[in-house]
Amino acid sequence: MAGFKTTSVSANLLERDLIGEKLALSSAGCYALIFVGSYCLASAHLAHLLPREREAAGIAFAVQLACVAPRAFQRLTSARGPRTGSQSFALMVNAISMASNLAMFLWPMPIVVDPTTHTRNHLARWSQWSVLAGSTMFAVEAVDATSFWWPLALGVSIGASTFSAMILPFIRNRALWNAVLGFAFVTYGAIFPRLRYKMRELAAMGESAHAEALERKIRLGAACRLLGSCAAMWTVFVANYFVAWAGQAWHIAGSGAAYPQWPFVLDCFIDVFCKLVFTDIIHEGLHAARQLYEEQQARARKRDSRYSAPRRPRGRRPAATLCTALPADAPRARARCVRP
Repeated sequence: MAGFKTTSVSANLLERDLIGEKLALSSAGCYALIFVGSYCLASAHLAHLLPREREAAGIAFAVQLACVAPRAFQRLTSARGPRTGSQSFALMVNAISMASNLAMFLWPMPIVVDPTTHTRNHLARWSQWSVLAGSTMFAVEAVDATSFWWPLALGVSIGASTFSAMILPFIRNRALWNAVLGFAFVTYGAIFPRLRYKMRELAAMGESAHAEALERKIRLGAACRLLGSCAAMWTVFVANYFVAWAGQAWHIAGSGAAYPQWPFVLDCFIDVFCKLVFTDIIHEGLHAARQLYEEQQARARKRDSRYSAPRRPRGRRPAATLCTALPADAPRARARCVRP
């Protein structure tokens, strides 16, 4: 990683050396591997979604397709501006989520009941989260980074947390189950001190008219919004996990969207909402920073060219110039003109 030395100047690593495109492709590959692996490992637990779960998966797929497909088509066919690594990764995040929802809507997927919580765990959904949790955290931290290692450390931490939660249904020993759950909580908590540090750094930045400073402030603001939205998303998922556990313990049942279908339904809509928010911040926030930077640079070049142009020397204008500058309907004034 010689090209990613620690510096005092931050940059969006997703736009360097095709990192955004590589992150998108590697996320898709890892998702395929984990998805196939979980499918083979839990092939004895294949089952169709329950009616309300299936409806939620179909609606989630349709909403994402309607929101993301036009933007993807516009970027692929537009001749204005290059396609960036941030855009490529944001589109891949939604593509993986849509593939997961479509697969669960159409075919039987592995659904494993946790021996401790007795809740239903949809491995197709956990395969998506295990990959996107880590890669999304890498992308969020890479938006405004001074080195390669901070994004890598945060991505590995959150990815390890989600993958630990994914393997909980396969652990039969209660002590080991508690240890893995504790590890998942500790690694998940790494996001909050990092968010606090970013917010303090943004608050400490003063107002500046300099193009680079403005661009950095907007990019840091986008990074804070991304990190905050991810922290909120995973907190809601964690809360939903424990509420579902409590629901099973209390044996809540009923018709319609009652337990055990509502935890998956809620997961679907939270997941879609957060994916779309992430995409909007990537498109609007980061590219607004680039646009502002380019506008500031254009104004600076225009101002420099105006100041560098040769100026007419100040002083009394020649009489001939004064005479020719008089209007044609001023004969008396023209008569008094002193010709050189």
